[in-house]
Amino acid sequence: MNRAVFQARCRCIAWVHLLAASVSGCAGTSSRPGPQSSVGGEQQGHASACTVTEISREQLTTEDGREVYVEPNAIAASPHGGLLLAGVPNYVWSRADGELTAVARDSVLGALVSLEGRARLIPAPIDPGLVGPGIRALAQEDGTWAVVFAELVRGTRSPGEEETRNLWFGVFDGEKWSRLERLPVPTEGRPQSFPPSALVGRGDTLALAVKLDVTPGQSNVALFTRRDGRWAYEIVPMPHALYVQLSHSDALGFLLAAVHGRTRSKDETPLSIWAKAPTWRAIRRVASAEHEELHEPSIIQT
Repeated sequence: MNRAVFQARCRCIAWVHLLAASVSGCAGTSSRPGPQSSVGGEQQGHASACTVTEISREQLTTEDGREVYVEPNAIAASPHGGLLLAGVPNYVWSRADGELTAVARDSVLGALVSLEGRARLIPAPIDPGLVGPGIRALAQEDGTWAVVFAELVRGTRSPGEEETRNLWFGVFDGEKWSRLERLPVPTEGRPQSFPPSALVGRGDTLALAVKLDVTPGQSNVALFTRRDGRWAYEIVPMPHALYVQLSHSDALGFLLAAVHGRTRSKDETPLSIWAKAPTWRAIRRVASAEHEELHEPSIIQT
């Protein structure tokens, strides 16, 4: 049976250029040692260090020579070739007579990168100026990409001030958006656009977890699922969760990993894994080995 390993990172890394790298010395672990625990077992420890060697670096450009930067909110490689890169902010520079002449900010959703490293711009299916930073994507077996993103209230793009109006689901086939659906709006709180969990697929089901602001200092988590072409959500009571991540276990179904804030209750640890058995509850609590704030939990199948 696969094991689910829990990790949390202490900082995030921006990706500026199109990089090619080789990784050795680890499998499914973070490049920085951090707390981890196996679900249903007693083992706790630290991930082994990885060695990452950069072997090439080049500026991302379109076929017509425009340079592109896309904040890597979502990176999804298709088994049929091509890599979807989506995020905000994004920039597209125009060029005339060999000189950069203008820049367009947040004019697209991202770029589709070919095996040769060329970028094809991906248009946003809504006003690109309203797309929030929490874009998530999943490459599908049919060669398309499933994408979930937030539509912000106009005028709330500043970091920390984002206010979500809607959550959207779309399917991009490499040329166009073949499907666009609005997710149900929770009445129990306001969805945060960033950072959502990974978009996870299992069979014909898609799932995404999003933190909800209920009252100042209080929050919950909404788990959205798409089955038989319809979206629904359920509330998972995590009043002190700062970050949430999602994975799937053959034995336990969907799993949620949470990083809890400093205001957590006395029986909460900084890291925990939750399963629905039969109601949502923490099945593993992990004490932090380092006295620093943790971010971005992940669950990795090993």
